[in-house]
Amino acid sequence: MEHGFEFYAWMYPNAMITVCLDAAIQILQGEPTSRFIDFIDTLPEARPFTDAQAEDYYMPSWSDDVHGPITMPDEKLAELGFLVEE
Repeated sequence: MEHGFEFYAWMYPNAMITVCLDAAIQILQGEPTSRFIDFIDTLPEARPFTDAQAEDYYMPSWSDDVHGPITMPDEKLAELGFLVEE
């Protein structure tokens, strides 16, 4: 964005653990579960993006240790030390 680089970003988000936990709970409850779950189908915010959509994904208040999509509020990120101090 700042320097005009073209890019294509593919996410492998930490948030996909929520998809895994949901599947595990379904299995434990005896509910049918797919053998393969593509997190991109379940977490639409995790779809690949290019420099054209970068501003939709860039969050200046997040530290470089945060990898989206994030499923918790900024208050929790602050508590965990993942917000940039101004």
